Amino acid sequence: MAVSTAAALVRADVFDELGGFDPAAPPLAADIDFSVRARLAGHRVIVVPKAHVQHAGLSLTGKRERNWLGASPKTALRRAAIHLRFTYGRAAWLPLFWLALPLIGILRAVLQISRKRPELIWAEISSAIWGFFTVGRRISSRRLRAKTSKLQIRELRSLRASRAEVRSHRRLAQEHEEAIDNIQAFERGETDLLAGKTSKGFLATGGLLWFLGLAALSFAWWPKDIAVSTTGLIPLSSSWWDVFVRAGASYQPIGLGFFAPSDPFAWVLTGLSGLTFWAPSLSITILLFLVKPLAFLGAWKLAAQVSEATWVRVLAGLGFAFWPAVQQAQQDGRLTAIVSGLAAPWLVVSLLRVAQIGRMTRSTAQSWTWVATAGLLTAVIGASTPNLVPLIVLALALLAIIRIRRIGYLIWVGLPLAALYGPTFLYYLTNVKNPLAVLADPGLAAQSPSAPFFDFFGLMVAAPIAFVALFAILRKRGFLAFASWVFVLLSVASAYLISALSFPAVGVGQAALETVNGSPSALLIAAGLGLVALAAIAIDGIPAKNARRIIAGLSTLMLVLPGLALAVLTPVKVSYSDGRVVPSIVAAEAEQGSNLKLLVLTPSSDSGGNKRLAAELVAGDGVHLDDISLAYRFSISELAGERYSAIAQLVADLVSANGTPISERLQNQNIGYVLVPTGTATELSDLGIALDSVSELETVGVTDLGRLWRVREPKAAVEETTSSPWSITKVVQVSVLLGYVLMAIPSRTSRRRGNEEIFIESGEDSQ
Repeated sequence: MAVSTAAALVRADVFDELGGFDPAAPPLAADIDFSVRARLAGHRVIVVPKAHVQHAGLSLTGKRERNWLGASPKTALRRAAIHLRFTYGRAAWLPLFWLALPLIGILRAVLQISRKRPELIWAEISSAIWGFFTVGRRISSRRLRAKTSKLQIRELRSLRASRAEVRSHRRLAQEHEEAIDNIQAFERGETDLLAGKTSKGFLATGGLLWFLGLAALSFAWWPKDIAVSTTGLIPLSSSWWDVFVRAGASYQPIGLGFFAPSDPFAWVLTGLSGLTFWAPSLSITILLFLVKPLAFLGAWKLAAQVSEATWVRVLAGLGFAFWPAVQQAQQDGRLTAIVSGLAAPWLVVSLLRVAQIGRMTRSTAQSWTWVATAGLLTAVIGASTPNLVPLIVLALALLAIIRIRRIGYLIWVGLPLAALYGPTFLYYLTNVKNPLAVLADPGLAAQSPSAPFFDFFGLMVAAPIAFVALFAILRKRGFLAFASWVFVLLSVASAYLISALSFPAVGVGQAALETVNGSPSALLIAAGLGLVALAAIAIDGIPAKNARRIIAGLSTLMLVLPGLALAVLTPVKVSYSDGRVVPSIVAAEAEQGSNLKLLVLTPSSDSGGNKRLAAELVAGDGVHLDDISLAYRFSISELAGERYSAIAQLVADLVSANGTPISERLQNQNIGYVLVPTGTATELSDLGIALDSVSELETVGVTDLGRLWRVREPKAAVEETTSSPWSITKVVQVSVLLGYVLMAIPSRTSRRRGNEEIFIESGEDSQ
């Protein structure tokens, strides 16, 4: 089809006839454009196979200024392709192609993400914009071609690369890339990474039977209804769309309305609830049931990185599944700690793949797949338990030092977390002015245990695992064991520091305390994961057969049986429901479109015997887990104004029953019902007597959630104006998450393309 002018001999008369090189053509399109115009004019372009040409290629290798290209090599290639499409494409389709060019650029950028080629994103988008605004120069190129053309472009079809040739070129490029990576790894002394054995997988080693066995052991957690409630867990909204609307929002419809970024954890809830989108709370209920099996699976996979022995992997998986912090998080319904704890083993495996420790990735595409996987897992863990983020950053820094050549991949691991947590972190710094707020766990406020964290039985489970893990330092993987022990000790120290911090508890959802301490659950789970990995290193590779049997028996006795006893003897304290969090009559009105609000009054007494009353104004469908806002908890003490003062005075007049007219004020606040949740009999009796004497209220009766009163003359129903759930912040976060999801999906075959291509981008491989 064409030859490069760097090694071409051109007849002077032909050069003059064609008008020389097209001044409007991009640099990398000038050669092929000139050769094609020569063929269309009836001349020949001859290739001499035996000719030897030396070309330094300094610009493309970054050894010379690229000003002559006008852009990076990748962008210059894409600009050349767009120019040739304009110049030699069918005239009838060019107007549509020009109008759709920006959209084509975006779609091709998404396609490059799915091909694990994120470095081409900017080249696609910028080139599309360039082609859209320089269409005049492309038209001039068509005119130049038409002046000298004697043949039709379709007559040159046989000279273009076929699809099979393109695929062959890409396959050879991929093999060449893998060979270079292997040679470089050998030169760096990483021969151990190339000599690793391929061991049996989870199913082949009977892991599924252990998984099902742990599921059977968790029969007490079997979902008896859609939603589960416990100390740190309440149902989600009944609609998945409502959960999605909360994620990435800048306005929270809580209290009297609150402007602040939503918790990043809302994205985790959106992802989890999407698995059972018809009943969002069901996915949480199933997750709570499968905590132990999923913990076993993750620890088994992590142990497979340090041991090829099936029994070692099984012991590590069981040790983590029965780790006291995992069982305690399951008991308390600490969803944030559960999610991060279950994701932690997979994050470690993903980071090892990115850094090429333990097993090498075979191509650039696989490297980006692991980068995306690690990035999403980092976002999930950071959004669920922010107090783990410092340890993750430290681990990334250590990996970057050990594998400095992989830093170009490692720096992209934190992008999803930065996109999710950036707005919230800025809000804490500028509005709350409390940087330590980023260390608080999202979700319901609940008091957490302080040091030593575990009770006697928990310590009896943890101590044997820690004892076995000590021997890992004596094994051949001494550096790995030392680094793991540092991680464990840092996790325990961080847990101690976090548990000593105090955070506000009053916010959305009733809180019995004004402040709670930080939750060390996730950090203790991370420490347990490190210990079981160390235990796997300690007992792996024992050469003598009899010694292995003895060690296996002792390890089972020390690592598994105490935890199993704790799991069997600990009673399950959770309740199941249909997901409704308000009385049926209130929920029915909310489903019919009523915008009346519910005033929840919760009486209590503190340790000194002083009576307290918490008042909360909520929507008709009640408070769900996705409504909880950590930013609201930290900002509530600063919220003030006439509306909040009016609410406080209204509550005072209600509970005092002083005869002050409140009908108009109830209407102004759009209150339709008053609920007093189930509590201490004396406190409820006193408050019930006061509310019964309020003439503006009529008693509905005792419901499954407490005593209920209806406002006699509520405000007339007003059609609510629904605002768009989208914002700039949400669009950015969705774009980043979807981009990483596309990269994380392994691709087996390349996308279907046209039958022919002019340009073949080197390294654009397919798996």
